[in-house]
Amino acid sequence: MTASKIKRTYREFDEPKPDTEVCPCGDPVGALEISQRLGVQDRSVHMIARRGQMPKPDYESINGSRAWEWSTILWWAGETDRLRTKKLVKDYTTKFGMEPPDKSANRTPPGVIRHGDPTPDTPAVPSRP
Repeated sequence: MTASKIKRTYREFDEPKPDTEVCPCGDPVGALEISQRLGVQDRSVHMIARRGQMPKPDYESINGSRAWEWSTILWWAGETDRLRTKKLVKDYTTKFGMEPPDKSANRTPPGVIRHGDPTPDTPAVPSRP
């Protein structure tokens, strides 16, 4: 094989086709992208995730790492008072149609149905007959 043929073959795989969709799953982000977009250190995102304070990952493994949809992270950041720039607040307002709360208010994201607690009169464990 000649060098020009090898170069041409490499170039065919190197350049994406213009009509090819890059990712059909939306906008997945990992810890590094989250830290860059929120303006915090990468280790901060890892520590928050390790403490269990982040939402459950939308994808268990993308390139071997957990990943979230950006809209999930944007909602979480807004609800936990982590939107540090006006641009993020504007993105939140545009995406969800409401202002982020002043303090963590535990609101339900749009499109998610949260099942209510049983009424106070209902026993938590059904009685046996």
